Amino acid sequence: MCCSQPRSASKSAISVGGGSWLIVGKFDIGPRINLLKDSERQLIIAHYELKNNKKFSLEQLFHSLNKLFTATVIQEYTFCQNFFCLEEDEIMVFFVSIFKQSMTLVLDRLKNWVSGTEDIYALLIMKCLVIQSKEGLLKRKFHALDHYIGRPNQTN
Repeated sequence: MCCSQPRSASKSAISVGGGSWLIVGKFDIGPRINLLKDSERQLIIAHYELKNNKKFSLEQLFHSLNKLFTATVIQEYTFCQNFFCLEEDEIMVFFVSIFKQSMTLVLDRLKNWVSGTEDIYALLIMKCLVIQSKEGLLKRKFHALDHYIGRPNQTN
């Protein structure tokens, strides 16, 4: 019994190694949902993780990329605004032209990831992460990423 997958009509099982199985409901996404609760999760450092042959789920990659990109944009926006002493409407025109290529690169990467998956849980978690980002940016009244935050919804 320890080496065979437990069966049940309303339950499913996930192998946790060593012949052990974690019983979950058929529509339970398991520990993947924790990504939404853990906003301080460590970012993925690709070159380091590649050396260790570590694999990540699509939603983990998206979380890391999204968090790094938004943090970088916020930091650079603030710097540009302070350094060039620009008003809100002036900095938006200036800043969008600076970050347009970076935003396009991130959105193209996201489009490639999403187009190659059939994992509905990853897509739903990513959607929730976008909503969390949007809410956080709205609380801060930061609108320089409105174009970016709206785009992950339209990656098809």
